[in-house]
Amino acid sequence: MESDFTSAWLMYSIVHSENEHKYSKLIDIIAIADYSNHAILTYLEFNEGLTLLLNLGFIRLKDDKLFVSESFKQWWTAKFVKKKRRYVQKEILDINEHISKLKSSLPKKVDLPIISESDFNKAVNEYLDKMKNILHS
Repeated sequence: MESDFTSAWLMYSIVHSENEHKYSKLIDIIAIADYSNHAILTYLEFNEGLTLLLNLGFIRLKDDKLFVSESFKQWWTAKFVKKKRRYVQKEILDINEHISKLKSSLPKKVDLPIISESDFNKAVNEYLDKMKNILHS
């Protein structure tokens, strides 16, 4: 990845799509990504970003559910909890800086598909169908 922006955008989307059970569903991640950057991640962007975030320890995957790690939550809280106003792009840029600082110390890891392209595309299509229904109702 040329820039860590996409990984930061994905991390922002995972954080803000966390539900009451403390995990993020793929369709909700896609929706928050679209809301925050007015675009839908490609599978390549998603897979590369997810791999980096897992390698950094920002998230963990269990039973096809994505969870934000405690260490990332601690960083997030220290960075943003006292802010009265938070802006989407500022949060993404701060995550981007955090990734860039930590990424250089990572050993080289092999990129493996974590979520299949067909599952990703299914979630994108489900999200787009929901948006079409909302627009046409």
